Parts: sequence; structure tokens; C-alpha cells
Amino acid sequence: MTERLLYPAIDLLGGRLVRALRDSDSDGALALAIDDPIAAALRWRDQGAQWLHLVDLDGAREDAPRQLEIIRAIIQATGLPAQVAGGMHDMASVEAALDAGAERVVLSGATPDDQALVAECVARWGKRIAVALEARDGLVTVAGWLPSDAATALDVALAMGYLGVETLLFTSVTTSGESDALLSALRRAAPGMRLIAGGAVSSLDYLRRLFTLGMDGVLLGRALYAGLFTLDEAREVACEAGEAPSLSATLQEAPEREAEPAATTIPDDHAPMEAPAPLAAAAAPGAQEPELAETREIASIAAPSSEETHGEASAPGAAADND
Repeated sequence: MTERLLYPAIDLLGGRLVRALRDSDSDGALALAIDDPIAAALRWRDQGAQWLHLVDLDGAREDAPRQLEIIRAIIQATGLPAQVAGGMHDMASVEAALDAGAERVVLSGATPDDQALVAECVARWGKRIAVALEARDGLVTVAGWLPSDAATALDVALAMGYLGVETLLFTSVTTSGESDALLSALRRAAPGMRLIAGGAVSSLDYLRRLFTLGMDGVLLGRALYAGLFTLDEAREVACEAGEAPSLSATLQEAPEREAEPAATTIPDDHAPMEAPAPLAAAAAPGAQEPELAETREIASIAAPSSEETHGEASAPGAAADND
């Protein structure tokens, strides 16, 4: 059995911890800026955090890690394992993050190029590679955009499992405001994967619901910094949820299912496929990213330009914990 875990998020921009304190579509969204992110990390450790979620927003903007020294300092000061996201677009960047002390590095799995990098990294570093996916109405978004030929979140999640990914960070946004069905389907579709939920975790009741849906962990950001609840209160909810089945036990106990035909709506059950379509696309030489058809408004943090803000959203796990 594995313990349900909480991941306090620390978003780094220019060496500072930054955090939006209102919804991204609110007028005049407030922003929190803390000059000493190490002190914030120590605060979460002292309140019982067992992991940290560190996001290099500068790296996300510039497509290369930029905050590894402060990340190294945070990990050394707290002694906590951390998963690191932002700017990880090649093997050298991933290796640099691991050398800085990251226990896990978070990559995007949204595009064929992303998936090809995931395959290489998993082959070399195994369980130390995690993948972040964001979905809108069940379809995978790319850096906050919805491609015209977007893949379904379930198919991409299955492709990641096929590659050997053990940890998936997942954020679901729906126009109806109801994402339970997709999270439940994802849990059934990937019984052997560690699922960490992000998104608008703004109440203890919703946190409790995420664990009820089978999530193994939850990213916590704005809710903690805005004082919507404390880490101690969140830990009580995690303890109430009990332990999650271990990956090995789940794989042994999971029943075999026959593959079902593809569907345009979320199915009641979604069986693993032998050769997921996104994986085949990742292996295709010269694969092109799909044309981007839609965009979304992203909150301004520390007054960046609109182009810079779009770069922030592209960090795997960054928007995923913008709760």
C-alpha cells in the first residue's frame, strides 16, 4: 500500500516564489511574491510535507532550465524529495535537474515530440520520469491551447503507461465544471499508474473527493497560500482517505479486459490498448505538431507580458497546480 500524498507547489520566477491568489479569469488578479522560496519550502516541511512540487517558470518561458541553483538549494535545505517541472525539453535538461537533486522530473506528454522524449527518458531513468497532461473536456491541450485534432486524455495516458511511465500529473478542465467522470475513467484505465491531480483544489471537500475518485496524490498551490485551508487540515483529509494500492499490487490485481472501440464520449470503461495511437505518432519521423485552434487567457503573475504568460502555462505541472 502507498500513502496518499500532498505536494505543496513552489512556482519560481526570477528566484522568487510567485503565486496567483485569485482565479485566472478574475479582474486584477492578485499575485503573491516571496523573496525567500527556501523559507517557504521549510515552512511546508515543518508542517509535515513529504514532497515538494517545484516549477521553473523562467525555464518554461525560455525552453531550458533557469532556476536549478535555487531548486538545488531548496532540496538541500529541506531534505525532502521533489518533483521538478519547467523547461525540460531535452535529455540534457532532464539530467541537469536530476543532478540538482530532483527525485522526479516532470515532462509534457501532449505532442508526438514530447512523447518521443518521454520514451527516451523513461528508458534511461525509469520511475524518476513523470508526465503531466492537461485536458479540456477530455481532450489534451498543448501549452494551454486545444489542437484542432487533439487526442483524448485517456488515449495519451494509456500511451504513457505503454512507455513505462509510472507517475502522471493530470489536470482536467470541463466547460460543464464537472471532471469527476474523466478522473474516474482515468483511474480505471490506468490502474497501475500513480495519479496526481491538479487544478482548482479550493476546498477540503473537493480534496476529499479527489481521493475518493482514486487519486494517489494532489498538488496544492493557491489554496495553501491564500489560506483557504492549512496543510495540516489537508493532511487529515489524506489520512482519512487511507492508503492507495501500491503500483505492483494494483498491476497484479487488475483484471484483463478486451479492448473497446474508440468513442467520442467518455466510456464507462476504457481498456488498455496494445499499441496506443499517440505512441505510434511519437515514433513517426518528422512528426509535426498539430495546428493550434484555440487559446485561453492565463493570469498575469509578477506583471509579465502576454507572450511571457503563455510561456508559463507551457510548463508541465505549472498550470496543473494553479489552484
